[in-house]
Amino acid sequence: MNLRHIELFHTIMVEGTISGAARALNISQPAVSNALRHAEDQLGFQLFHRLGKRIVPSNEAKLLFAHTESVMQQVERVTQICENMDEGVGLSIRIGVVPALSFQLLPLALAALRQSFPHVSIRVNVMRYDTMREALLRQDIDLALSFYGGDFPGTRTSKLGRGRFVIVSQRDRVDVKSNPDISLVTKDDFVSIADSGPLGKLLDQAKENAGFMASPIMATETYHTAISLVRVGLGIAIVDIFSARANAGTDIEITETKNLPGFDVSASYLPENEKSSVLRIFQELLTRTALQVI
Repeated sequence: MNLRHIELFHTIMVEGTISGAARALNISQPAVSNALRHAEDQLGFQLFHRLGKRIVPSNEAKLLFAHTESVMQQVERVTQICENMDEGVGLSIRIGVVPALSFQLLPLALAALRQSFPHVSIRVNVMRYDTMREALLRQDIDLALSFYGGDFPGTRTSKLGRGRFVIVSQRDRVDVKSNPDISLVTKDDFVSIADSGPLGKLLDQAKENAGFMASPIMATETYHTAISLVRVGLGIAIVDIFSARANAGTDIEITETKNLPGFDVSASYLPENEKSSVLRIFQELLTRTALQVI
């Protein structure tokens, strides 16, 4: 007997009639009768005797029922486990994210993920780009959300969208509006973001290509801090659009730049990760969310 035959037999025994089993299984009575005959043909003995319109279990059926009871309990447990997995019960996802993407893109995507997997456990690790690959390969995190600086070897990397640089300044800065480009790095009050991963390298390359030499008197390690410095009147900064929007306010002006390179936003995970099906769904949610916030 295959599992379908066992389910059919068990349901007939519980319900006591062919019609009752048909209703319980949501199939037609002829389908139940045909499947029962097929099971009996395979077994080589009758499971039920027909007495008019009634059916009576044979001695063999009574012996068999005791064993199918435990099988059906196991099936019910597996079904419950699958339902729990579908809702994220017992599932945990660890996400590594660069600071700039932790303000808006990630929270919105996680809110969408929770709608599909309401019970999934989520841990967010805000980290530097240069530590992400090792964390991913060590499986300290399940997914890395970062600015794209090339493939993480050994991982499945997907481009989520295209980002850009903007200038943040206090309002009505004439010098910013007249030349919103890489030349701003030569300003005395330019706030530099030192050692800021792929985006820092892009800006350094743009500065080198333009032939500008600059030694900023103020530097910080994060775009969030740079914007905070701008907010209190300590200068101007070139930051990614995600950080700018997440930290925007009435005292800050965001100006689109000219002639600065764009950059990709990406998500990476190990394809052999046992959570890969959920991670793939989350990656799709990140892509949809990126379209809204970029």
